[in-house]
Amino acid sequence: MAESTTAEDPLHKPPFVPIDGLGNFRDIGGWAIADTSTEPQAPARVRKGILYRGPDLGPITTAGVQQLKDLGVGIIFDIRSVPQIVRAGGVKELEGIKRVWVPVFEEKEYTPEKAGLRYVQYSGDGTEGIVQAFEEILTRGAHTFRTILLYLSSSPTPCMMHCTTGNNRSGAFIGILLSLLGVSPEDVATEYALSEIGLARGRDKVVARLLKNEKFKEACGSGEEGKRRAERMVTKHLYPLLSFTCSVGPDIKCYIWSTGASGVGSCCEVIFSGGLGSSTEPR
Repeated sequence: MAESTTAEDPLHKPPFVPIDGLGNFRDIGGWAIADTSTEPQAPARVRKGILYRGPDLGPITTAGVQQLKDLGVGIIFDIRSVPQIVRAGGVKELEGIKRVWVPVFEEKEYTPEKAGLRYVQYSGDGTEGIVQAFEEILTRGAHTFRTILLYLSSSPTPCMMHCTTGNNRSGAFIGILLSLLGVSPEDVATEYALSEIGLARGRDKVVARLLKNEKFKEACGSGEEGKRRAERMVTKHLYPLLSFTCSVGPDIKCYIWSTGASGVGSCCEVIFSGGLGSSTEPR
């Protein structure tokens, strides 16, 4: 069923962009960049209309595809793994838009045992587990993020990246990218937490699906405890990503280099001077 198009719909208010059939689709631009100069100037902001994040494209309608094209989106980076693509019913190719498949995790990283560990990390109390999950996403996905960063450094046309829900894998990358551009940890975490709004409509369905998943039940329990952990897994707060961005230290570029993503450092310098980080328009 297509998403609501009422004016009161929070998914129709920036930074969300209405795409028929999809939820949790938003522009990552508009966030303030810290002023490191000594000269007074208009505050810089991450450029809008260049990079969008969102969920699996399976439910998108014909009208939604046209809305993507109206935004100028010409390339989509799909960072899902094979098992997730299979569970979603395969790849949905969009005519006129190029799909680039750059999975964060190889198929061997999606064994039932490792899936169970990730369920525990995402659904646990506190922030330690999910911070560890973010670190794994960035380490395993170094090649993924290098591909996207290099594209963003080349005077890019608008693009989109997506995982399954447009949340954790996309969120970890966007968090690091915004940090590289000079966005404050607090704003980076706030951007991540917007998925609480973006995923609200489908939350009950996701919880129900998790509670039917044998590996989830084995790892996290069933009954009321399983429901509590499933609900925590799909509830997004700013604290985990805030903890993560603070934990990687003041020079976050060094964290990217430590992933082994050769060439990322130089392409980030290009992004600072050109692509994403040069807008002074108000958010």
